[in-house]
Amino acid sequence: MKDFLLKLKAGDYGLAKTYWLYGVVVNIVYRIVDIVLTALSYELSILVFFIMVGYSYFGIIGMWNAASKYEGLKAWAIIAQGLALIGGLITILTVFAVITGERIFY
Repeated sequence: MKDFLLKLKAGDYGLAKTYWLYGVVVNIVYRIVDIVLTALSYELSILVFFIMVGYSYFGIIGMWNAASKYEGLKAWAIIAQGLALIGGLITILTVFAVITGERIFY
């Protein structure tokens, strides 16, 4: 697992795979799991949330790094880096909201 996370963070899986598989698909699966866990146990849902935040650290930096290495159309790299910034900001705001109990997203 450690090798996977380090390769992900380094952007070694390529931009498309990092964004679509390790970003979008993993987040969709997480959202589904979160819905089920929230119905069963709020505490377990929070635990999985913070595990996902840790994963997001590697994924967001990995997306940025994969975009930096991308040799295709430059626009895709710029878009991916912009989405990485937005994803990082949303993650930080969501962690703040969970910790403080404040509603940030209405």
